[in-house]
This record gives sequence, C-alpha cells and structure tokens, in this order.
Amino acid sequence: MPDQEQEQRRGPGQPPKYETPEQLDIKIEEYFVDCKELKEHRFVDRGHNLVTAMMPKTPTITGLALFLGFADTQSLMDNAKRDNSFSVIITRAKVRCGEELNQKALNREVEARIARLNLSANHGMHEKQALEHSGKDGSPIQVNLLTFVKKGPEPAEVVEKAKPDTTD
Repeated sequence: MPDQEQEQRRGPGQPPKYETPEQLDIKIEEYFVDCKELKEHRFVDRGHNLVTAMMPKTPTITGLALFLGFADTQSLMDNAKRDNSFSVIITRAKVRCGEELNQKALNREVEARIARLNLSANHGMHEKQALEHSGKDGSPIQVNLLTFVKKGPEPAEVVEKAKPDTTD
C-alpha cells in the first residue's frame, strides 16, 4: 500500500503501470515484435469462404493498450499525460501503428474502408473537402452565362390565299 506522501505526489488512484519511460518503451517494443510473428488467423474472404492463414497481426492502438495491461485506449492516452517522456514514447508508438496500417492498406492487405475508419477514429486523420467561394487570387467569382437557342429550319413564308368571294 502506498504511503501518504507518495499518494500526495501523484494524486489519488491506481499506481502507474510503468514507473519509468524505459520500462514502457521496452514493453511497447515487445508488442511490435509480437505483432510481426506469424499467427493463425481465420477470416472470410470475398467469396464468402472461411480461410485459415498464417500471417502477422496488424498493430493497433487498442491492441497496444491491451498488451500493455490497460483496460482501454483512454487509459493509455491518460498515461501519456503523466510527463513529456511518457508522451513522446506513446505518441511514437501511436504513429507506428498508423504507419503500419497505412502501408497495409496501400498494399491491399487491409480493407481500405476499415483502414480509413481506424485512421479517422484513432489517428486524427480525416478526409477533407475544400470548397472555394472566391475566384482567382481571392477576387469574386466571375460567371459567364451562355444562352443556347435551338436553331431549326427557317420559318416558312406565310402566303395569303385568296379568299373566295362570298358576296353575291
């Protein structure tokens, strides 16, 4: 049980899982090594067949948090706030997860929609659509209206027919 002086220094709550940044860094490196090992994976392919294959695991922030012994990713992120050295290590690990996912998506090893969702939710990457409401160099947009007229055969001459004389 922590003594009162120690609890005052760090505040109430559970003691940190990793006392030093070096301990955390070693454990994070173990996670990335573990991910590279070939493991049996079962999945359904595009033809709806159950496939079993030996392949490496894709590192994720969620997987990292669980490997490090945290209950959720928020606990991992809270640990990053402890001090700058922990923050740098966790941020670098987060970036490594994002880079691995990017590479697998580019190599078509991961479904693009899943990669986009994960990168958006966990790595702060978002698709951006820019709409400009001004013309060149910030000037107003110039609109040129074109009028289209259907051109057909020339109108027929109107010929007045002689009216029969009905005055008899």
